[in-house]
Amino acid sequence: KILASGKEEMKAHLEKVAACLPNSFSFVVDDIVVQKASSGNDDKFGIRWHVENDGKILAFTRGCSFYTSNGMTRTVPAQIQKGVDIPEPAVVKLGLLDKLWIPTLRNNFMEEPIRIVPLVTWVA
Repeated sequence: KILASGKEEMKAHLEKVAACLPNSFSFVVDDIVVQKASSGNDDKFGIRWHVENDGKILAFTRGCSFYTSNGMTRTVPAQIQKGVDIPEPAVVKLGLLDKLWIPTLRNNFMEEPIRIVPLVTWVA
């Protein structure tokens, strides 16, 4: 699915996202890698970033982005052609599932190993 097509749509999307975040949040660029195309077209960029809240790094807010541009000339600035953002996945917290349900299942399977057959059949 195309998120935005064109400069104005992209600007509107980014402003909408920014309006949802507190003013204390900021995106910080850690590294940028640029691969200039030998023909002057399709330059590639890799960017590593994270989010801070009042200057402190927030947990699970790192990511990287990859972009291709149409290349820059002396008179025309480069424009992004394609982009992919890969955010850091959040940690899954199992809560009571980890403390109550999983040990109960484990004990049941240890006591009666045949119980695993219906589970495997259901999962498959």
